[in-house]
Amino acid sequence: MRLGSELSKLLGLPVTLENRASILARAEHWFGEDGSQDDFTLIALMELGMGAARYAGGTLQSGFHGMNSEFGHVKVAFEGGRACHCGGTGCLVTYASAIGIVTSTGLTGDLPRDAAAFSASFERSVEHALQGEPAAVAAFDLAGRALGTAIASHVNEQDPGRVVVQTLHPQHGLLMEPALLKTVASQVLPSLLERTNIRLQPVDEDNIWRGSASLALERIYTD
Repeated sequence: MRLGSELSKLLGLPVTLENRASILARAEHWFGEDGSQDDFTLIALMELGMGAARYAGGTLQSGFHGMNSEFGHVKVAFEGGRACHCGGTGCLVTYASAIGIVTSTGLTGDLPRDAAAFSASFERSVEHALQGEPAAVAAFDLAGRALGTAIASHVNEQDPGRVVVQTLHPQHGLLMEPALLKTVASQVLPSLLERTNIRLQPVDEDNIWRGSASLALERIYTD
């Protein structure tokens, strides 16, 4: 927030800083195929991590202190949960994100520090899973179960109406989907399950620009 204020002073223009999950949610709200429904949650799995944003009553929600959703730090494991960079353990991001999947495969040893090397490691994990390699298949299955558990808890608590999961790598969602949907079906309250739409799809990179334009639209209408 402070950075945005400083940039605004330097440029002499209004400046708003947003994370990509919020931008993608704005694009979904204004331009998505289900745009007539104002309540939904969007979960975005990007390069190394993940994020989420929620619309309710046609408005993008934020916390009391202006925080966006930290959905990646929802706890999905307890005793023996994986250590997370946040300092906690058992966070969703350590299982369902690309970095969590690479960790689960056990195929690469120590995680690469270089972004390009990490991307190559994740590509190998995808290729191994598509070829039926047991460790890679199990890694995506675990990712799906972890994300499905977090989504089920969210649906039971918030009743968002629909949940859109977007992944930067198109195979990321496809490989997780069977375990994710099975977990959701077993853990969401039946009365909510039949009325909640859950969709997995690749990120449309044009939605980054659509979301930025949507931010301007929202500012105009809000003001």
